[in-house]
Amino acid sequence: VICTEKNAWDSFVAGVYWNSQIGESTALQVQFDRLFYYNNNPSSYINRFVNLDFESIQNVGISKRTPIDMYVAKFDFNYSVSDHVKLDAGVKFLESGLKNTVKLETDRPDLILVDDDMYGTFHLNESIKAAYLSSQSSMRHNISLSAGLRWEHTQTDLQNEEDELLVNRNY
Repeated sequence: VICTEKNAWDSFVAGVYWNSQIGESTALQVQFDRLFYYNNNPSSYINRFVNLDFESIQNVGISKRTPIDMYVAKFDFNYSVSDHVKLDAGVKFLESGLKNTVKLETDRPDLILVDDDMYGTFHLNESIKAAYLSSQSSMRHNISLSAGLRWEHTQTDLQNEEDELLVNRNY
């Protein structure tokens, strides 16, 4: 077996960040990010089969293309109640999606066969939402107290090219 594989990644990342100090005790941070990745991962294999009666060579090609999109938003709020007590709160959002196309071709001397069992386009969409609230308090004698709550929700859907839902996670 002789294998040749290419694994090329292209990417684009952009972000915007804003930080505002509101008075002496309050701060607000806002951040938006856009990420895009594209993976081109073709592979080829030359298989040589040898038997006492015959020898056969089979060329197998695999093409895999995957564009990945991500959008991220983050909002954080910080408030100092006093020199010893601080409160933080925030929300975060992530939306991502990818389209994965895989194709397997077998090259025989007289024709090229596309293996229908090894061909497909799949769409994955995922949404994650989270919120948090936390507090920190410093007390006497080097004692501190931290407490917090976090809520998160994830929705993940994977579909084939016929829009048949293969995975549906909602938690």
